Amino acid sequence: MKFIKSRGRFEASNVCFYPESLEAYSYNWWKFLTTYKGKVLFNNYNYSTTTNRHQYKVLSELDSRDIKIHLMLRYTDKGFQLGVETVLRDEIFCAHVEIQDLITLINKPKTRKTTNEKRKERIQEIKDHIGAVEALLERE
Repeated sequence: MKFIKSRGRFEASNVCFYPESLEAYSYNWWKFLTTYKGKVLFNNYNYSTTTNRHQYKVLSELDSRDIKIHLMLRYTDKGFQLGVETVLRDEIFCAHVEIQDLITLINKPKTRKTTNEKRKERIQEIKDHIGAVEALLERE
């Protein structure tokens, strides 16, 4: 990405990253990087192949500046331009849907025990993620 001094941002094809405010946009509208309550949030949802490439470019810029991401969202397709709390609540909702989908797969007849054990581990990982999102929402 190239830094455009007059705009105070890094730019590449249809992606921009503002290093001062720690905000990034794909196609100048889908905001996938922001800060909230002093934490850096990154929405890693695969919106499209191109947006995935945009996210990778911004992740590289963050890494090169040793900027740590505190919370990586994985389930919501909503961008932070809708409001951080709205997006975080949707992340929780979508994560619960993912858990229900995994439970449905576990309960299917003739599923492999080893596959179901992995699904159970994944459910616990998602529950831990939900806990982290809820803790951020409750934080002062």
